[in-house]
Amino acid sequence: MCDAQKIGRLKHFVSRSALDIEGLGDKQINLFYNKGLIEDYSDIFDLEAKRDVIVNIEGWGTLSFNNLINAIDQKKKIELSKFIYSLGVRFVGQINAKLIASAFSNIESFISFFEGKSDILSTLENTDGLGPKVIQSFIEYSSIKSNKEQVLKLSKKVILFIKKIDTVKSKITGKKIIFTGTLSSMSRAEAKIKAEKLGAKVVSSISKSTDILVTGENSGSKLKKAKELGVRVMNEKEWSNLAN
Repeated sequence: MCDAQKIGRLKHFVSRSALDIEGLGDKQINLFYNKGLIEDYSDIFDLEAKRDVIVNIEGWGTLSFNNLINAIDQKKKIELSKFIYSLGVRFVGQINAKLIASAFSNIESFISFFEGKSDILSTLENTDGLGPKVIQSFIEYSSIKSNKEQVLKLSKKVILFIKKIDTVKSKITGKKIIFTGTLSSMSRAEAKIKAEKLGAKVVSSISKSTDILVTGENSGSKLKKAKELGVRVMNEKEWSNLAN
């Protein structure tokens, strides 16, 4: 990977949509990289050890350095989906990062995957809303030795957590729901979050235990199978009325 690519990934990692570290923007990333103070993501969390060098850089001083370190410390606790998005994996935007994160039952399983001790492919393939292009990109990223090392190194310097969804009791609490086809009022990912907040369990494959299939435009084989199994089918409008 060339310098420009490394700098670009570092800038994405600290950007507003990713970790959003105040005081560590494009200008500071360029400066610290060119001075050999940071080369990969984990180096950002070691900047405090470079105090003597940084405070003596023109335009810097003790106050600005302390402010930067405080800003970095405040971002050491990272929600897993944001962490995955911050890595800059090709095709993995914020929504796909949330879907990938949902495939891991806990942080230990995420670490185990990057250690090469577990396989997540089948779970990703059965995660509603994740396409083959995104899955392949994430699997390829995780198979590269330098990426594995960087993630594992980072995991020892930050606190990763999985954000639990606050749920409320509703008519669909405990129900198994599947979304298929294209929804017009929201994405399937948004519909999934809505259903989970209402206490439902969103699944990816139809069986006799499935309670509801919500259909959008161009619903395919899942609709046919639902009818064969006698699963309750509702369109988007019916789903919205139920969910609201």
